[in-house]
Amino acid sequence: MRVSARILRIAGLSVVLPLIPAAASPVSAQQMGEERAVIEVVEKLFTAMRARDTVAMKSVFTADARLVGQVTRDGTTQIQVTPVADFISGIASIPPDREIIERIYEPSVRIDGDLASFWAFYTLHLGEQFSHCGVDAAHLFRTSEGWKIASLADTRRRENCDVPTGGD
Repeated sequence: MRVSARILRIAGLSVVLPLIPAAASPVSAQQMGEERAVIEVVEKLFTAMRARDTVAMKSVFTADARLVGQVTRDGTTQIQVTPVADFISGIASIPPDREIIERIYEPSVRIDGDLASFWAFYTLHLGEQFSHCGVDAAHLFRTSEGWKIASLADTRRRENCDVPTGGD
C-alpha cells in the first residue's frame, strides 16, 4: 500500500509540476507589444498637444470619442464632458509660449480582445509652470487603423502630486 500511495503522489506531481511554469509565465511578447501600442497612442496625443498639431490630436480618437474631467468651479467639484473637437480647439488656443508638457508615470494597460483600458498618474506643466496632476484613464478600441481612444477621463488636483518613484 505504501508503494502505491507513493507512486500516486509522484504520478500526481508529474502531472501538476509541468503546469506550474505555464501558470506563472510572464505576459507574452505579443501582449506586451499590444500594451506598448496602447501607451504609444496616449503618448502620441501628448506629443500632438505639445505641438498644437490638431490633425495628429484628432487621429488618436474615435469619431465619437468623449473626454470626461473632474473640474472645480466656485469651490464645487463637477464632472465636465467635452467633445473631442472642443478639446482640440481648446488646446490649439493655448498660446505657443506656454508649452504643454504632460508626462505619465507607471502606466497600466489591460486588454481583452479589441478593448484596452489605460490608467496612469500624470503631471501637466505649461512651460516651466506646474499646472496640475492626477490620473488619466482611457478606453481604447482596436480599429482597422490601430488603437483609438473612445473615452478619456482624468482627475485634476494641485496637491499630493509627488511623482511616483521609477520615473516616466
